[in-house]
Amino acid sequence: MALARLAVCIVGSVYACSGLAAEWTRSLSIAPKLVLTDNVCLESENPQSEWVASVVPRVGVNGKGARATFRLYGGLEFHSLDNNKNTCGSSGLANNRAKSPIPSWGAIATSELARDLFFFDAGARGSTNNVSEFVSGSDDALNRSGNLNITHSYYVRPYIDTRLKSFAQLYLAYQYDDQINSSDLVGDSTKESVSLRLSSIASAIYWRINGSWNELRYDRPASTSELASLSGTVGTNINRELSINGTIGKEYNDYLALADEIDGEFWDVGFVWTPHSRFTLTAGIGDRFYGPAPRFSVSYRHKRQLFVAGYSRTLSYTRDLRTLDENSNQDILVDESGDVGADPEEINQGQPTTLNRAPILNDRFYTNYRYQGKRSSFSLGASYSDQTRAGAGNDVAFTRVNAGIGRTLTSNLSVRANASWYEYAPDTSDGSLRTESQTRRIGFSLNRKFAQKTSASLSYQYTERESDSDFNNYQENRLTLSVRFAY
Repeated sequence: MALARLAVCIVGSVYACSGLAAEWTRSLSIAPKLVLTDNVCLESENPQSEWVASVVPRVGVNGKGARATFRLYGGLEFHSLDNNKNTCGSSGLANNRAKSPIPSWGAIATSELARDLFFFDAGARGSTNNVSEFVSGSDDALNRSGNLNITHSYYVRPYIDTRLKSFAQLYLAYQYDDQINSSDLVGDSTKESVSLRLSSIASAIYWRINGSWNELRYDRPASTSELASLSGTVGTNINRELSINGTIGKEYNDYLALADEIDGEFWDVGFVWTPHSRFTLTAGIGDRFYGPAPRFSVSYRHKRQLFVAGYSRTLSYTRDLRTLDENSNQDILVDESGDVGADPEEINQGQPTTLNRAPILNDRFYTNYRYQGKRSSFSLGASYSDQTRAGAGNDVAFTRVNAGIGRTLTSNLSVRANASWYEYAPDTSDGSLRTESQTRRIGFSLNRKFAQKTSASLSYQYTERESDSDFNNYQENRLTLSVRFAY
């Protein structure tokens, strides 16, 4: 039933946009791939080699009109691993069964139903993530670890966005969000949200009233969490470059937690500094029921360079972190045309998190830098997330560092190297069986363009995972040959 609702959402969005959009662009490609791995089970002992064949059809559809837009991007990966075959030992999850097809796609539709008044947005997404970060797993589905969760989600959001004469701007939205997961350990959930924003028209002194409410429900086992808040903000523009603001408000929360205090009054003061159009710095300090709540974000964009960084201490849900882009709303994956995630291969698979259904306190820092030259490219990123479970009190820290460098050798030949390091460090003072682990990965690839729409790639990847438990240690060497045909 949930998958049927997902299909109706997508088809309805396409139909609504097809009647309003005047311009359509389409792209299609198919990428067969052959993989040789020396440890298909991702086990520490008796590694098994296996050839894996896969094919990935990808599609991109963009529709744009005066009052509606539609975008569909991504694809599905079909592979040769037998879903019913169990040839591995005792490691992994779900009887070591591989899943196919593997989704990596998204669809977004927007429409203006009444000019300057009533709007309707809808979206859907298919992605993958690890069931548990504390069990051997991989960044893709071409293994038999069984530690793979497939997430399908969709949302619908009708909203009002209109000016109240010359007095204020009103935004009022309702959103219904449904998430379907292949793993029962993750669980299916629905979330309903209401957002209210009443803000002054641009002036030297501005004000804003914000209200929000959301309720998250799991069916099996049944659980409900509710978060709500009401706040007021007053700010002033010192000049064209600098503005300061202050916020006071109150939270009304209801969820299962060990702490006695789960809501109450809060405040925040901060500033926004934009010395020029390419640089923005936002920072603030505040206090909420869980303690100090500092924040900052910075972005710099200049010709071929992009830099973003930020820190926040917020209350989140693990079901949202699993599907939230690693860069947390920062457009690190924006190409020169302005399309986010223009390359389907760059679709992010979410942030690492725990198996938890109550809200979590997420202390998170991230930074990313990317340079794209005429012949060379370089990227460097890092993130740190300390997540405290509201329902249990224990926490876990996730650290990621990654780097990549590429070079175009000729008009048809390029090379690329990348390296990454992940660390998952849980608090085991509660006697849990979760163990600390570190994963190191390096890779090299050679890419050859044979024609305008045909290319091939040969790559090598080495992965090593070390854990406090031998059960979760492994090493893997992987060789991949892929070809891509665009139409």
